[in-house]
Amino acid sequence: MLPPSTADEIWYVSFERLESRGGGLGTYIRHVKRAAEALDRPIRIFQIARGDSGSRSLDGRTTIIDVPMLKTPAKDALGYWMHLSLSFAEAILEEISSVGRPKAIELPDGFAVGYFLFQKKWTGDERLQNVPLLLCAHTPIGIIEEWIGNSLYALPNWWTYRAEKWCFKAADAVITLSGMMDRLLEQKGYFSTDTIRFRSVNPFLPSHRASAPERGQRKLTAGMASRMVNWKGLPQVIALAAEAERQKLPIVFELCGHKTPDFEEFLVSKKELFENGRVIYLGTLNEEELQARRQNWDCQLHPSPKDNLPYTVIEGLAAGLPCLITKDNGVSEIISDELRDKIVVDFSKPSNVLEKITRICEARDALNSFDLSIFLPKPYFGGRDDLITSLAAEKRAYRNFPFVDADQSREDLRPADRPLASASGARLTVVVPYYNMCSYIEQTIHSVLRSSVPTEIILVNDGSSDPASVSKLDDYRQHQRIRVFDIPNGGVARARNFGVTQVDTEFVALLDADDTVEPTYYQKAIQVLDSYDNVGFVGSWCNDFKDITGETVRYWVTYNAEPMPNIVMNNTNCQSLVYRTNLYRKYGMHDPELKMYLDDWDGMLGMLEGGCFGVMLPDALFNYRQRSGSIFSSGRSAWETNYAYIVRKRTALFERNVEEVTLFLNANGSNSNYHLLGQPAHGQEQSPFFPGEFRLPHRLARSVAKKLIRFANKGRR
Repeated sequence: MLPPSTADEIWYVSFERLESRGGGLGTYIRHVKRAAEALDRPIRIFQIARGDSGSRSLDGRTTIIDVPMLKTPAKDALGYWMHLSLSFAEAILEEISSVGRPKAIELPDGFAVGYFLFQKKWTGDERLQNVPLLLCAHTPIGIIEEWIGNSLYALPNWWTYRAEKWCFKAADAVITLSGMMDRLLEQKGYFSTDTIRFRSVNPFLPSHRASAPERGQRKLTAGMASRMVNWKGLPQVIALAAEAERQKLPIVFELCGHKTPDFEEFLVSKKELFENGRVIYLGTLNEEELQARRQNWDCQLHPSPKDNLPYTVIEGLAAGLPCLITKDNGVSEIISDELRDKIVVDFSKPSNVLEKITRICEARDALNSFDLSIFLPKPYFGGRDDLITSLAAEKRAYRNFPFVDADQSREDLRPADRPLASASGARLTVVVPYYNMCSYIEQTIHSVLRSSVPTEIILVNDGSSDPASVSKLDDYRQHQRIRVFDIPNGGVARARNFGVTQVDTEFVALLDADDTVEPTYYQKAIQVLDSYDNVGFVGSWCNDFKDITGETVRYWVTYNAEPMPNIVMNNTNCQSLVYRTNLYRKYGMHDPELKMYLDDWDGMLGMLEGGCFGVMLPDALFNYRQRSGSIFSSGRSAWETNYAYIVRKRTALFERNVEEVTLFLNANGSNSNYHLLGQPAHGQEQSPFFPGEFRLPHRLARSVAKKLIRFANKGRR
């Protein structure tokens, strides 16, 4: 018999490991694996590695790939979660190159770990063509943080939450688990108008049902199996315990799950409840230990005000244990009216809940109506197979790139009739302003001419005064693909603008005379511009390198150009972007009044103000030379003056985004304090996490955002 093809496999990505406890993503992936085993179905799981090296193992027909953090000069700029996202993307692309394309890839929504895989697909990576990328909406971390009451605007968390929202718009389909979450995501703008939404519950293979504990004269026991955090309902359980103590009711509350600062506060403020045995903390339990402990519980409590489809509730109900939940718990949507009447309670009224607990045997009788068949392997995989089949049959041709703030962008930027290429076959002209740059211009010109698509060059001599630099231009005056223009010295903005007026190709790119580009940059940029109606320009990451040695200093990571964060902090390689020529002339011309400092940023903002958004290729395809005496290294004194000029000039753009700008600045301070979306603002403490602590990624995943904000607030104080 022939071995199965990867085309039969769904691949899964998890930022938690299979052995992780706590009912989160790791628990879901374990149940998916069991469901696949029950159907003798091959799947592939990509999970975060324990250390610096990756590994591969085969467990039955499940391939498990441990993905280490990618070694890259972009590490610091990315920050932890974007670094993890890139690591997963590169591992998956390498796997496709090695074994072939899968049937589909399912990514979790949390921390935007699918960001770079989505971005690679949308920017034309052929390995991902015809591979559906599915996003499973477990619960975005940005929404959890809002439930907790934490700030959503401090860096780097602001970018992580925004990237989460972008992933929803970039997915081929979004799988939602409950109507509650579906409605909430729609309300908060996570979906585009054409987002395909598919409702499905997670798989669960029940074990044997528990029998009711022998009552006798013993006390009732109510358990809570969850992370010990406020948003999961910890305060409500403590309030129940306090009310039970006041009424002298024979009820004991057992808690199991990971400790958090929320729990530590209750250990102090409600110390007497723990000391007198009213509340008992059991620590963290694995599946077998928890199952055994549930045998002694009369009911389970899950008072989180909102929750998607928590496994801990499903596990308890399936084991024959009544679980009291809120009306906004997704489980309430999939149970019978009879059972709903018995277990859905209002935890803001402790006395009423305690009365339910004392009469919990009534709820146990209603558990027979709990339909477990919806969680079985066949409905789970059958639903996904049907979704994937429908996506393949539809063969969507996406005309618009999925911007977060698409309501501010135009969708008529791609011309219906493509302009003719030049006589040389070029559709792109590169404008190079030149002033006394004889030492570097040869490298710059060479990098453009070796591009993988035909290009022409306009070299604008901005009144060079150095004889060697003037003489060097003679090397290019007779070149078939280079036009040299001599103009009086007026600054780089005037030189660029003059060059663009001479362009007769569909696209134009800017490039300084001491920088270079990689051979595929312009080809990839044009491919994106050819693909979407709503993209006005394209850029890439920057390879910042030392002038003399050529050594890479870092990769400067850039993200798709929308008004935020670009009106506060420049986040594009704006001195080397590739534009639609007509749009640059209308919106992007550089302002000579800015005296060669921030003029390129202002030009890019002009594009955004005109509704012309940009896409950033997730590779370092532009090489920026860090040269002593350059404008970037010596012009910081003009920052505040020129930025104030830009704000006044672009008032309309700022007014359209005033709420987001205000909240962002309030959280991060002046824009002179930060330059990278993946790092906190200067003056705020860096993340305290380091690789040694990644051995418990399930803890890290669920608490890192809160910890980062707490450390940032400490730094501000």
